[in-house]
Amino acid sequence: MEEWLNYPLEDLLLFSRETYLRLFELYHRDVWPAHILAAAFGMAMLPAMLRGRLPRIQAMLVVLAAMWVWVAYAFHAQRYAEINWAADNFGWLFAAQAALMVLAAIWPGGLRPGAVWARWTGAAVLVFALVVLPLAGLALDRQWYEVEFFALTPDPTAIATLGVMVALAEAWRWLLALIPLVWCVIGGGTLLAMDSPEAYLVWGAAGVAALALIAGALVGPRSTESA
Repeated sequence: MEEWLNYPLEDLLLFSRETYLRLFELYHRDVWPAHILAAAFGMAMLPAMLRGRLPRIQAMLVVLAAMWVWVAYAFHAQRYAEINWAADNFGWLFAAQAALMVLAAIWPGGLRPGAVWARWTGAAVLVFALVVLPLAGLALDRQWYEVEFFALTPDPTAIATLGVMVALAEAWRWLLALIPLVWCVIGGGTLLAMDSPEAYLVWGAAGVAALALIAGALVGPRSTESA
């Protein structure tokens, strides 16, 4: 065990940064113009979260679950598995998250909109996933076809989902936040192994979401604000 701990993180990576970015390039070219639909859905999520109307939140979760299934199959199983033996397991993890979100959406009384501050905080996390993370990739010398996009690639999809969980009240949200948080640790670790500063953005967004979830658990029962 000590020998493993002596290896630098980058030595444990199964692929180079160039191979990783090439994977994104080929993937984005294959799935275009799905990016337009993904962006449209991401923007439509904002008013649904801020208004806190339960039927819209339920519908949003079901569609978001479909995005997790897409990433599980089209990204992890079909492409990432070619360079990372663990990708099939990642795909099952994403599929499990999708199943949990559908279950939460149809479970009677399983979902409740959070307080106004929680909804705005969740919306900010969502905007980070939709806009800031892709722009950060461009600023850090990725080409547009190498950038990660919400609903198509894992990191922004997980972060956006955390934003939705922050905007909810108690009940299912901690269970639904667990896999996205775990993925942010994995995804950030992969980026760090490639010496990419984006790792800190992924971890930072996950950390903010986790703190907001904790704050919601502490003040949520006493906060009954509505929009």
